[in-house]
Amino acid sequence: MVKEWYSNSRDHLEEKEINKLDGCISERFSPNKHTKILFYRSKALPSGAEQEVEFSCKRTDHLVRRVMLPREVVDYFQDRIDFLYYRRISFNKQLDSFPQESDILTIVERFHRNTIKPANEDVAQREFLVSLKRIELTFHLMDHHLIPSKMSFRMLKAHEKFRPDQVSIFQVDESVRPLTSMTQLRMLTDLLDELKQLFQTVKDVLSEKVSEITNFIEQRQEEEEEELSPEESASTQPDETNPDVLQQEDPELQAVQDNSSS
Repeated sequence: MVKEWYSNSRDHLEEKEINKLDGCISERFSPNKHTKILFYRSKALPSGAEQEVEFSCKRTDHLVRRVMLPREVVDYFQDRIDFLYYRRISFNKQLDSFPQESDILTIVERFHRNTIKPANEDVAQREFLVSLKRIELTFHLMDHHLIPSKMSFRMLKAHEKFRPDQVSIFQVDESVRPLTSMTQLRMLTDLLDELKQLFQTVKDVLSEKVSEITNFIEQRQEEEEEELSPEESASTQPDETNPDVLQQEDPELQAVQDNSSS
């Protein structure tokens, strides 16, 4: 494991970590006005690449962390008024451009507790099982209960009329009055509207993955190439004469590498 520390870097890089065993590279940046990215990690996989990005709190969507896999994007949020803190989008193939609805397998969202609502009415997790044409809701746990209430909806096909058997309900509190068919239909309609908005969100996520983050990566590569140019390579070597770059190699990891090579 090699760690490098930087000071007065023009790209605001503060720390870089290189794992020689798995090829993982991590970079941490100081807050600045040029980019909202504070941390970036990349690792090559047989099927593509794993990338992780941490953002400052300046984003309007309150996204603070994103993990990107060849067929999956996981977002983490903070301090949202809708209590959303987690979203995972899974695809049936590796995507580098705008997806079709048929490319999306599942969208899973998780929410913090909203104490204004009763626990058995406050959604803790909702799963849009797009490929299965189902929507699953799991509610927050009630006090002194170990099992949450749940609801399952079957998505309506085009021009299909709603029927009560398209909804399955498990209610922990037996004293709660059963939902009317009209209420169930309204809930399903609202969820389908939410799903349409999520499809647009998925396109925005892929667009940002292709644009902002890709531009950031390309910019970092260009800056590193400039720093390692023949004219500057001597001054950028991590030695005692360069106070801006400090490099340290993990001795325990080096011993493991030496043993594996012998």
